[in-house]
Amino acid sequence: MSSMNNARDLLHSAETCINNDELDLAQSLIDQVVSIRPIEKSIFADAVNILLNAALYSKAKSLFEIYRIETGLNLVSDYSYEEITKMEQDSRPIVSVDNPVRFRRMSIRERGHFSNIFTLWPVKEIKISDANFSITQGGKIYQFDWNQVSSARIVIRDRYKSYGTGTAAKFTQKTFILIVENKEFKFDVSTNFPDFKNNDQLLNLLMKHLQIEIIDNRG
Repeated sequence: MSSMNNARDLLHSAETCINNDELDLAQSLIDQVVSIRPIEKSIFADAVNILLNAALYSKAKSLFEIYRIETGLNLVSDYSYEEITKMEQDSRPIVSVDNPVRFRRMSIRERGHFSNIFTLWPVKEIKISDANFSITQGGKIYQFDWNQVSSARIVIRDRYKSYGTGTAAKFTQKTFILIVENKEFKFDVSTNFPDFKNNDQLLNLLMKHLQIEIIDNRG
């Protein structure tokens, strides 16, 4: 097998691992990819994109440095080093009592299909500050202090999602279940097809303020 084919196979495996939230294994596979010689620019560029899909910004930026050291050239990919740095900064918003962050539910067009969680009254918006948070659902805005949350958990399952006539693909679905004041809110926080724009930011902030139980119901 040629080095190029081997690298492509490893990239495909890394992408599959990311789809299944196996981020450590994905990064290990990427490390193998970039150790293959001779160096191929397109392989590095594709590896950057795969890492960005998992919001692994620092790891993606490190590939630019490796490429420069090995070749003496600047890596050209879909996103520049500077653009990735800006993505990384934007993924860590400054949140305070006076500076809440809003997370908006994406439209069907933005997601590319219906939500993985089917409900008549989806959560439309989540607003987070250090002092409290609010959830918009069914035309109502519910505001709570963080200490009012009685349960927060992420349930992980294997699911199949159709992409067209006669086609389907397996992916890892992560459902966030939040119980406050005896009211239950559900929304999808999967790596693929989440409900909310800036899903990684949302998860990071929820994890900052809540003790979250992880329930893994995969095979």
